[in-house]
This record gives sequence, structure tokens and C-alpha cells, in this order.
Amino acid sequence: MFSFQMDHYFTFPVRVLCSDTGDLLKEWKDDAQGLFNLPSTNKKRNLVFEFDNSQSTMTGVTVNFEIHITLDPSYSVQADKVDPIESKVQELYGKMQGLRTLQKALRYKQKEHRTTVEATKERVLWWSIMQVVGFAVAAGSQLWLLQSLLEKRRSL
Repeated sequence: MFSFQMDHYFTFPVRVLCSDTGDLLKEWKDDAQGLFNLPSTNKKRNLVFEFDNSQSTMTGVTVNFEIHITLDPSYSVQADKVDPIESKVQELYGKMQGLRTLQKALRYKQKEHRTTVEATKERVLWWSIMQVVGFAVAAGSQLWLLQSLLEKRRSL
């Protein structure tokens, strides 16, 4: 099982290829997340996972992906001979993997949000400092101007 999550503001194509045959097994063009299950076979497979980020030369993009290898009991046993408990366990496992993927997506979004909040906090701090400095300069210049206008001048 292969799954990935990207930032939904900037997505790029993802492809799963079989490197032995060159066959395209799955492709996502404008999806921020995806999931791909590949049934097992008797032969060995070399898979290639391509993330085409050729358009992201100026921006940083983070992609979280995960690969799981699980045994498929229906591969060696016919579907009618699989124990109902085992099929329920498989179903539960699939749901747990979905929850795990969702948790990872939420962690990624929280990390992105935290980064945004920290950057905003820093900008607000600098803006506040500049406002205080500007206020102090304005107050000082007003006092100097007022003093110079009200000062008695002697003329001969």
C-alpha cells in the first residue's frame, strides 16, 4: 500500500511505475492525497514512485508518503474459504490504516499552521516595535517643535 499527502495549495503529479516493464500503474495529477493498493504476485516487482516537482523551483514543497507491505490472505486462499473473522480483521486493518493516514495529514496541517502562526507572531512583534519607536519619535518631535514655537526670543 502506498499513500501520500501534499499541501493542497500546490500539488504536482505523482506516478507509480513498474521499473521492470515500464508500465504506469497509477497516476494522480491534481490530487493533494492518494492511496494505491497493489495485489501481490509470485514475481518480484521493482516499483518507482515519481513526484514531479519540476514546477516548484522557487517554492518549497513538503510531501509525506508511506509504503506498507501487507500479506493478502485471499492470494493463497480462495475467498469462500477465508474465515469471516480474518476478513473482519482485514477490514479493520484497512480502516486503521485510513485513520493513520488521516492522523498524519492532520499532523502535517498542524505543523503548517504552527509555522504560519510563528511567522505571523514575529511580524506582529516587529510591527509593534516599529509603532512604539514611531510614536516616541513623533512625540519627541512634537515636544521639540512646541518648545521652539513657545520659546521667548530676544530681538535687538
